[in-house]
Amino acid sequence: MAVHFTKKSKTLAKTLGEAWLDNLHMTGANFKNLKT
Repeated sequence: MAVHFTKKSKTLAKTLGEAWLDNLHMTGANFKNLKT
């Protein structure tokens, strides 16, 4: 149970991390477009 929970948490953290990076990348692209 504990091992499964840890694995699930790691997967969730990875998913959130990737989503955050994608969001950051999109924000950076939008900011670049606004500047030009």
